[in-house]
Amino acid sequence: MSEEVLKALMELFALVVRQDGKLREKERDYVAGFLEKQLSSNLMIKYLLMFDEYIGFPKYDKEEQDNEFPSVQDSVKILDICRGRTSGRVRGRGGSPVP
Repeated sequence: MSEEVLKALMELFALVVRQDGKLREKERDYVAGFLEKQLSSNLMIKYLLMFDEYIGFPKYDKEEQDNEFPSVQDSVKILDICRGRTSGRVRGRGGSPVP
């Protein structure tokens, strides 16, 4: 899997997880499990840290509460990344194409 695809996936995972304003331990474990199946342990750590950075907050919520509405800005970013990927480009965090 290319670096551009992995970066885009980490950002997409982070945006989706952030939709309710919380990061549950099981959500991070899911991302870690995905990376573990795809990458060596060194690369897994690199991309898991990237995921944590995209999340923007290291909070873990043990409760299963979903009271907040999704961020429109994050939803637009998700669409932008997906559109960039399907047109053969992966967009960076600022919305510009990744070289």
